[in-house]
Amino acid sequence: MRGRRDDDRRVGARRQSDRRSFTLGGDLTDPRAITAKGILLLLCAAVAAAAIILESPSWRMAGLVAILVWATARSYVFLFYVLHQYVDPRLRYDELLGLLRAIRAKRLDE
Repeated sequence: MRGRRDDDRRVGARRQSDRRSFTLGGDLTDPRAITAKGILLLLCAAVAAAAIILESPSWRMAGLVAILVWATARSYVFLFYVLHQYVDPRLRYDELLGLLRAIRAKRLDE
């Protein structure tokens, strides 16, 4: 006969394996998950842009939203591609806080 304690151990082991299989903040490796994330981010941007334009419907506001989208995309390319490719290939980071830490560490080393 199995006791309650054995059942608890099995449930605990199952919970631990569940935690290991689903972690937040890990690297995405599944192409479907990466695609879904890209689509969701694009959808969020489109909804936010539409909400801003509907809040104040004018060509001026639409132009400002377009400039915001363009400048944000160019900043992203600059931060995550240009700095690594052309400024310092040793500079490795995957987020803005990581970039700030890398710059701070580089200044401390100099």
